[in-house]
Amino acid sequence: MERIMANVQGTRPSTALMPLRMAEESQAKRPRMRSKKPKVRTGCKTCRVRRVKCDERKPLCLRCDRFGVECDGYEDYSSAPVSRKRKPVALLPSTSVGLSIYQPSSTTGFETQEDYQYFLHYRNQTVIDLSGAMPDEVWSQVIPRANVGHMALRNLTLAVSAMDKARHSSSPVPHSQFGAAKYGKALRGIRELLASRIDLEAVRVSLIASLLIFCFENLQGETELAIKHIKTALNFMRTHLTSSVRYDPKRHSVSSVLGLEDEVSILLARIDSMFVVTDFMAGKRLVQIEFIEENINMPRAFRNIQQVRNYMQEWQYRGYPYLPRLRDIYAGKDESINPLPPGPPDYFEKTMKYAQQWFDLCKPLLSGEDPRSRDWLRYAILHTYGLTSVLVVKRAYLGNGSDTPGLFEPESLAMIQFCSRIVQNPYYRKTFAFDIGPIEGLFVVCVTCQKKEICEEALRILKLAKGRTEMLADAGIYATRCEGILGMRFPADGEKNV
Repeated sequence: MERIMANVQGTRPSTALMPLRMAEESQAKRPRMRSKKPKVRTGCKTCRVRRVKCDERKPLCLRCDRFGVECDGYEDYSSAPVSRKRKPVALLPSTSVGLSIYQPSSTTGFETQEDYQYFLHYRNQTVIDLSGAMPDEVWSQVIPRANVGHMALRNLTLAVSAMDKARHSSSPVPHSQFGAAKYGKALRGIRELLASRIDLEAVRVSLIASLLIFCFENLQGETELAIKHIKTALNFMRTHLTSSVRYDPKRHSVSSVLGLEDEVSILLARIDSMFVVTDFMAGKRLVQIEFIEENINMPRAFRNIQQVRNYMQEWQYRGYPYLPRLRDIYAGKDESINPLPPGPPDYFEKTMKYAQQWFDLCKPLLSGEDPRSRDWLRYAILHTYGLTSVLVVKRAYLGNGSDTPGLFEPESLAMIQFCSRIVQNPYYRKTFAFDIGPIEGLFVVCVTCQKKEICEEALRILKLAKGRTEMLADAGIYATRCEGILGMRFPADGEKNV
């Protein structure tokens, strides 16, 4: 590993394995779970092929039903001899999931049939859960393709799939056991890879692995550990790749960073931006965004959800230079310690103008969809993300002089109205997802809005969303934090305001 990092910009090699060490130390502290697989002689045909114990429920066994595979039934030993040729199990679904997902050409790369079944769960369900409202090619394309060349990444992918399946299963233990075993095997494989490679491919694999480790720890409920790990990965990215990501509005994407996929670069930049908004002690961004063009040319109408997101990112990223000021502003300090960033005098006004144009273009899309549909949910989550950005950028720009009653009320009310419908949407699953939507937005309302009733309603909706984690934001944890914040901001009669 020392040779690798000596070859990458001459930086300190000891930091390269830091994310991996954190994950391994976490895994070592957990009790080891071994899945027993006794020989099966009388179970259903599928369990016999998988070499797992069958519960022998008839006509179809419960184990197959819970695992989500087709049970082929039982041999009929009472009748005349029959062919022992096993009916092929349908490995591929008959319907698509609405995403463009990379599919391996065959099952030959998988060690067992069980591995392949977990990959199918990843492809059919985990991709949807992780992507949240917006289909994301990191999960549907980049990671499945990276699985082909790196067994360690494949094992991590299977581990994440198993933990996702455990989270929604009435019998989670077998899936958790499988996931824990694959997770430990993957960490060992990544360490061996990093110790043997001397090119930048090792850095790419490490960063993709970091995203999967982040997912695995979140799905286990280890949110704080996941956050610590991804912070280390972001520092690793900044140290060993580049200190900035260049955004190209013509392509609506970032420029390649030394072989790292654009989708991975922008996802890590989004995670980094969320730290600045919700973790006020984070200080400045770790991954900087640079823009190739100064102005935004909005279309006359948005054609699809991807275009909505692309143009939101364009005006949104322009507000990020103000966000480091939040740290001192929310602490009640003089924001002159962290002055406004240099730029044209009308920079803030232009950014807010672009934001308003974006919101106006979104209105027909929202009004044209049923609030109970998946498409409405996608537009609504992006809308709340946009509202969150406006709130924090305005707060950061105006500083401690922005405590005027009613100043943030329009955006806060809109946030409440959208979020109350989002949490009731049947497609809003209480799981871990890479969305940035209601949870972060409701938290920002609680720390920004001056009206007590609006803040209390934001807290109520946060509690309804308990069980949902959006990237860094866990609804349960944020609800607890907001209760304490509101207690200080709006003390009961007779109590001293802190």
